[in-house]
Amino acid sequence: MAYVAPFTGTLNGQPVTINLSVDKTGQRPTITWANIPGHPYANFNLIKETSTSLIKGFEGTFSNTQPKTVTLNIISSRTLKLWEGVAHEDGSNKVKEIGGPISGPNLQDKNSVVMGVLNGDQIDGKFTDKDGTVDTLTAKRIL
Repeated sequence: MAYVAPFTGTLNGQPVTINLSVDKTGQRPTITWANIPGHPYANFNLIKETSTSLIKGFEGTFSNTQPKTVTLNIISSRTLKLWEGVAHEDGSNKVKEIGGPISGPNLQDKNSVVMGVLNGDQIDGKFTDKDGTVDTLTAKRIL
């Protein structure tokens, strides 16, 4: 039997509701429904934090000279040696999933390219994208 809990709040004065479902052991978390004003295509990455696996959340951007600015939402676990997130280009409805392994302080993509360096509550990096453009990444810990 699943446990379903609504999380409610406000965003810019408008009501927000996110329904979370987990099984009786706290496994298989899923979002069953969400209403977030201004975010009709919200993506959710759910990871269970444990006493031995701290999950950290970051918000930031990467930009380049095209000019292009992309908003980033990243979660990471040094214990699990993994990070993942979503990248949303400003002015677009498209969202790209990002992530890969963590090796020492380096956040790598799935092809082992270092995208950023984790230093305390900050991620900074410069990398060359598939088009040959140099992107600058910066993110700060929020959770």
